[in-house]
Amino acid sequence: MLAIWLAALPVHAAEDFGGYTFYIGDPHVHTGLSGDGGSDDLSGTCDGVCGDFYTVFDDARAAGLDWISVSDHINGNQVEMESDEWTELLSMALAANEDGRFITIPGGELWVALSIDERLGHKTMMFFGDDATLANLTLEQFQAVSSTDTIVTSCDAIWEWADGLASTYGDMLLIPHHPAASLPMPTDWSCHDQTYQPAVEIYSGHGQSIDADWDYDEMWSGAEESGAVHEAIDPDSYALQLGFIAGSDSHDTRPGNVCQSDSEHTNHPFGGGHTLVVLDEGSTFDRAAIYDAIVSRNTIATTGPMVPVVVDYSSGGATLGDLGDDLAVPTGQELDIVVSVGGDWAGYVEAVEIVTPSGNTALDDDGSDTYSLTVSAGDMPSWLYVRVQLDGDSYYGSSCDDGGDDGTEYAWTSPSYLSEGPDDLDGDGVAYLDGDCDDGDATIYFGNTETWYDGIDQDCDGNDDDYDGDAAPYLIDCDDTDPLVSPLLPETWYDGIDQDCDGNDTDRDHDGADWWDDCNEFDPSVSPLVSEIWYDGVDQDCDGNDNDQDHDGWARGPDCNDNDGAVNPSARDIPGNGIDEDCAGGDAVRIRVRRTRP
Repeated sequence: MLAIWLAALPVHAAEDFGGYTFYIGDPHVHTGLSGDGGSDDLSGTCDGVCGDFYTVFDDARAAGLDWISVSDHINGNQVEMESDEWTELLSMALAANEDGRFITIPGGELWVALSIDERLGHKTMMFFGDDATLANLTLEQFQAVSSTDTIVTSCDAIWEWADGLASTYGDMLLIPHHPAASLPMPTDWSCHDQTYQPAVEIYSGHGQSIDADWDYDEMWSGAEESGAVHEAIDPDSYALQLGFIAGSDSHDTRPGNVCQSDSEHTNHPFGGGHTLVVLDEGSTFDRAAIYDAIVSRNTIATTGPMVPVVVDYSSGGATLGDLGDDLAVPTGQELDIVVSVGGDWAGYVEAVEIVTPSGNTALDDDGSDTYSLTVSAGDMPSWLYVRVQLDGDSYYGSSCDDGGDDGTEYAWTSPSYLSEGPDDLDGDGVAYLDGDCDDGDATIYFGNTETWYDGIDQDCDGNDDDYDGDAAPYLIDCDDTDPLVSPLLPETWYDGIDQDCDGNDTDRDHDGADWWDDCNEFDPSVSPLVSEIWYDGVDQDCDGNDNDQDHDGWARGPDCNDNDGAVNPSARDIPGNGIDEDCAGGDAVRIRVRRTRP
């Protein structure tokens, strides 16, 4: 049965795009060790619908995941595992870990309350230490935060307990899970610690917890506004700074399967989601790298698809940051946003928007899989993130039944939180609003000395290639030191200056003959270089002759043969040769006179 649901999924490994590598993972998976979970080979209650406990990590890799955290219930009334079962799961996780290729993160799900009526929320616990240290984790240490009925003495007691575990086992997180769910409980955001809760799970098999008023994949139990993510990060409410992750919360040992709702929990109506951790391309991929990415908000939460998204934020030409970074925007300046979507995945994009406390705004489609938007100074929000809407039917095909109302899928970048920044971002002494055309480069500012023709506008006058200011770049201006010489200017002929840069000041009609040889500089068909067309009234070759082809001094007409210079009215006729040399009308006859003697 396992092969059937895996075949419905597109299998992906890590994706490189835009200088980053995107690793897809599921931070929230259950097996049959959870009291409300199932696995075919462990609980035997799934009738072939669940996956197998002993192959859960192999199945995760087969489903295209790069990392996973199996987080079975470790306290409360869903705990059925024994200490030796926990040890077996931990050993399996550590054995499956392969730095650089496939990362397993030991963890568990707990929930805590001050009393039956004062519930603080569900949390997904993940440990990021090395294998040797984590091998000593015990189930009892997990449960020390509270009794099995989840009651704690105070909110601070949770963080004190976490401090103790972290001091022994290294970095750990307690990520709030389904925070807006009315049932089993919403998250109480007044009980928060930024060290252990730098992120929140915004989407899972329960639905989305982003906004109680958003009608996409609403919580099965109804959404509690007080626990919604927007309420947590609202500057007028809790003003927390959280990154975004998403997980499946599958209880039937099927990691990575977001195209089938939970077979063990009918109140988990959706397939759940995935988390992309975004690392610099070529950097180390291990537990520590995933921890750093979550803490620094270099994560993208999705309803399942692996869609690489790169976000760039800038102002006044200065780069302010990218995915999840804090943004210090100078007072009065605009914020420029550019979003790029990985090539093969861009075809599934239906819309790209930014989400702010005041609502959503669509970005312009610039083509080439890039989208952009400029936020005006007067509309600067306290936080924003990018939401990419995808055509899920095209991405997954008709075989994907994730329980959603339609074929729409989403990817949400972690938010960036905005503050007022210095007016002069590059420290060159000139603010962008005072004329610094690139406030990200201290060698560029209004009033600086220009270095000509280097491709950089150092003095911010909009000009690097037109020294004489005649609007002609030096590459086409034959004299870039003289504003009266430019290919944009008319020629003043025969003054010894080539004003229009065509290499010619002496041949106005461009017939190849300079004016002192050309008898008509307005007619390119008249030139010493042109052949004469005889008797048309035009002296084409500028020799002063159009009607005396044989150049014998007589024009055609009087000259009875203008092709023979020896024939013309001035010539002497040679009698008896059959030629009328003198054009008298015939050949002269020689007369002999015989003289007689007297």
